[in-house]
Amino acid sequence: MTEVITEHGNRLQLGERLGQGGQGTVFRVQGARKAVKILHARGDADRRRLRERIAQVQRLPIRELDICFPDEQLAPPGVGYVMEFAEDMAPLSRLLSVPQEIRTEGVESMLSWYVGSGGLRRRLRLLHRLADVLAVLHGKGVAYVDLSPGNVFVSEDPGYSEIRLIDPDNLRSANQMGGAVYTPGYGAPELIRGERNPSSLSDAYAFAVTAFQVLSLAHPLLGDAVLNGPPEEETRALLGEHPWVDDPNDTSNSTSTGLPRQLILTEELRALFQKTFGQGRHDFQLRAGVASFRAALRNAMGATLECPGCRWTFFAPFEKECPRCGHSRPPYLALLRRVWIAERGSVHEGWTKVPLVVESTGTQRTLSAEDCCGEGSGDVLRASFRGTELTLQNLSSLAVHVVRNSAAGTRNWQAGETLPRQPRTYRLQNGEWLHLHVGERIRDHGVLEIRVIGEARP
Repeated sequence: MTEVITEHGNRLQLGERLGQGGQGTVFRVQGARKAVKILHARGDADRRRLRERIAQVQRLPIRELDICFPDEQLAPPGVGYVMEFAEDMAPLSRLLSVPQEIRTEGVESMLSWYVGSGGLRRRLRLLHRLADVLAVLHGKGVAYVDLSPGNVFVSEDPGYSEIRLIDPDNLRSANQMGGAVYTPGYGAPELIRGERNPSSLSDAYAFAVTAFQVLSLAHPLLGDAVLNGPPEEETRALLGEHPWVDDPNDTSNSTSTGLPRQLILTEELRALFQKTFGQGRHDFQLRAGVASFRAALRNAMGATLECPGCRWTFFAPFEKECPRCGHSRPPYLALLRRVWIAERGSVHEGWTKVPLVVESTGTQRTLSAEDCCGEGSGDVLRASFRGTELTLQNLSSLAVHVVRNSAAGTRNWQAGETLPRQPRTYRLQNGEWLHLHVGERIRDHGVLEIRVIGEARP
């Protein structure tokens, strides 16, 4: 088949095949930023059922999400739909498909390949964006149902981190019934056993498998004992009958593949994977939800620093030198946040770490309202740090008042200045700090403390 006709009479020429599964095949459309999914149907009754399912998805409130929405269906007797699709995207599965010759060469070659495909920070950013889409979807009472790296497309260029979820025909609202649909290797055990319908927590399980693979380059359930055993052991592992590969209490299914976990996982992420693949294998109510992964990925992403020696990105607050090459950690800015209580004229006790470090390379980082105030949306500040110079720019309508290195601390407004709309540069040495009041003094607002960590040099 080289051409399809839509329900509105549009003729579309099919190009490259993007993917194929048990339910259908996805093709690019020649000369347009579109793709077509052609569904497999068995008779007229099945065709009617599939068309109604697509129509149900078209009625869901999801158009604003990074999901390839089914804009129009194919004209009968065809069954399928047309969706928007960017030409410069590729499946997420590429980020875990290490060429065999590189795997054979060992961990160092895998690390170089990892860096070349965008590195740790890009992977964390892509997974955070995926978790965000799923969390919003779940908040609307909708499950994605068939999540896998083949159904998530990302920017081909390693310098970008856009995502799009394809295959939206399986989306279901909480009150919709239907059989289990999953990609082998990513289905939650309760789906494989046919015990429950798809849900947000079966989505969370598939997300956790995907995230662990993308970060570590190993499957969380397929350890050495399973891969070296008879085929039925893999079936048992996917049903949750073997411990997961990093189970701290049972190493019988540990794996010799993948990257060292200390390089790519924070303790917060390790705990969520343990919660999901430990007790969460057997009881779906005990596993971590996607919103928890979203927060942990955001924290991990914000803590990364790029090594000037080997370009590996590592977690700056936990390492004094690059864990890959041993290069000393470059200076960086660390951020803490408190709340100013206007009635008291002082800050509330206790700092909250902001999951964003600013490197001393001049790279610009953007601080959101959530970073600055703990809530809200939109960008507030742009920051860059090079040598000893911190450059800040107010991107919002919020007032930002800057107080630096004062014994009076956050109370000393008179010693500060209002940050203008144009960029302003401040010189900071190791241990020096700025306090940024984001909001009006007469109202409760966020206060950021920005400190230099490490020896900054001009």
